[in-house]
Amino acid sequence: MHPLIFRLRRLFRPLAYALGYHRAKMNALHDGLKESDFFVGCYVRSGSTWLECMLYELITGETIDFDTMKTAMPMVGTHEEDTPLAWQGHSRILKTHFPFRKEYKRGIYLMRDPRDVAVSEFKYHKLYDRFPFDLDHFIQDFASGALHGEGSWADHVQTWIRAAQQPENDIFVLKYEDLKDDPVAVLRKITARFDIPATDEQLEKVVEDNTIEQMRKREDSRNIRKLPENSPLRVVNKGKTGGYRTTLSENHLATLQKYMGATMEELGYH
Repeated sequence: MHPLIFRLRRLFRPLAYALGYHRAKMNALHDGLKESDFFVGCYVRSGSTWLECMLYELITGETIDFDTMKTAMPMVGTHEEDTPLAWQGHSRILKTHFPFRKEYKRGIYLMRDPRDVAVSEFKYHKLYDRFPFDLDHFIQDFASGALHGEGSWADHVQTWIRAAQQPENDIFVLKYEDLKDDPVAVLRKITARFDIPATDEQLEKVVEDNTIEQMRKREDSRNIRKLPENSPLRVVNKGKTGGYRTTLSENHLATLQKYMGATMEELGYH
């Protein structure tokens, strides 16, 4: 994206809010949601694709490719009246990157260390040429909430945490780091919480079928990146925890701490 186009879009964003365009757009994207819908929510680049792959196999007993995922577990705003995946009285399982809304009555919210999220999202924006400036500029926008019209990582996470504390909602909040550290244990908690029948052997197979290596094979088989074969950029990254340490400078970390340090501390991201 050309820097001038980027700046013009950023300049007109407040006008879209003032005129009610953004609210109307959000309402349109959420039109047709049902009380029986189940949601998998997260801030972007937080590992939800991995979680969705495992959740799909838990329910169906089959692995999922990226093409099937778009229709079986679609993003809010692209959902159809019916989807191929229905379970336990839920008409659909839908994915969302939006902050919590009242329509999201039941589901899973996945959070990840914002330092790792920032690095992953920067690479993703570069992958699709959506951010024309350097990492210094990106970190400032990411931390302050200027990157998206929906606020910062801290704003996003707080909406879901508060919602999960309300008795009218059934939201299971989990950390990507816990999922990475012991995926079988976390999946066992999910199956118990939402009454998904699964043995330990089935849980272990689900994890084995959905390693980063396996998911990268699926990515490569479809070339969903639409990039040259030798491009170092990927949609499915390494999925590491703490990888930000080799990328972010002390100044970057200080910027993140300035804007979202309180939320990071509350959630154990020291």
